[in-house]
Amino acid sequence: WGLYESSLPVTRKQSVLSKYLLILMFAVVAIAAFAVFSYFKGIEDAILSAMGIFSSSVLISSVTLAISYRFGTDKARFIFIAVCFAVVLLSGFVFTDNNLGKSGIKTALEAFSTNYLAVILFLIAMLVYFASMMISMYVYSKKDL
Repeated sequence: WGLYESSLPVTRKQSVLSKYLLILMFAVVAIAAFAVFSYFKGIEDAILSAMGIFSSSVLISSVTLAISYRFGTDKARFIFIAVCFAVVLLSGFVFTDNNLGKSGIKTALEAFSTNYLAVILFLIAMLVYFASMMISMYVYSKKDL
């Protein structure tokens, strides 16, 4: 696709920027769909849930897109699957009780308010989003097509 895209009247920076803007547009559409769903279902804390959905979708998409620019789509797919597997495996160890008692991370997270966690996740997602976009622009500008 890179070769075809290079024949279009857009710069590489614009190409990367368009994909990252598309991520935000899809995340906003997901939030709108969730807002309609939560209105009809009467979900409490819909704003916090919406922030979590937005943050996690932007975070996952940003990391996936940056890895895709760096390694190509085929290798990035395997890397993403491995990372998801590792996150699920580690979260199983962190958030479950084991023979040693409660995990330190689980206890620390329980001390935080849900509001703070949602805002912190949102800020982390936006930071990763912009860092990923800058890294992708740099990597794609140096890449041979």
